[in-house]
Amino acid sequence: MNIEQLKLLEDFENDIISLDELDAFFEDKFGIDLFSDVNYLDTEIDVAISKEDENRLDLLLNILWIIRPQRKVVNILNKLLIYPHHKQHQAITKQIQEIADTCSVRYIAQILEQGFENFEYTCSEDATIAKWFSWALYSIGNEAAIDVMKQHSKSLNTEIAAEMLYRLSKL
Repeated sequence: MNIEQLKLLEDFENDIISLDELDAFFEDKFGIDLFSDVNYLDTEIDVAISKEDENRLDLLLNILWIIRPQRKVVNILNKLLIYPHHKQHQAITKQIQEIADTCSVRYIAQILEQGFENFEYTCSEDATIAKWFSWALYSIGNEAAIDVMKQHSKSLNTEIAAEMLYRLSKL
């Protein structure tokens, strides 16, 4: 992504240009359909991740939220879920919950196994963060998701264990 493209994303984020104008600029000037070219967005997110460029990543995430259906971007969301250098994990988890794709289970399991140190920026208790993931697993609802909840219902972290036990009781 070049400087001009980043400037357009910033202008969109700052309400200087509309969504339609952003889309038209990218299509006309660069031949890129931001809202259907998921590979382009995925590549640019990988660049932002490799450079640990949180500002660039935030600009790209604003585009990601607009893409419908979100199922098209589930692999990007999964990757971002385990990536620590941004502050949109709750929103990403909510999107994963709504999509409810079984491919997300292993990423949620990885987060639960690692613990919640990467989410300290939220100032939330572990029970609150565990709730994000228990809801996502509950929505996915397959055997693997239920197994992850069962495994973490025995967590040494009592807040995680309690949340997983609660969500399991709702099955």
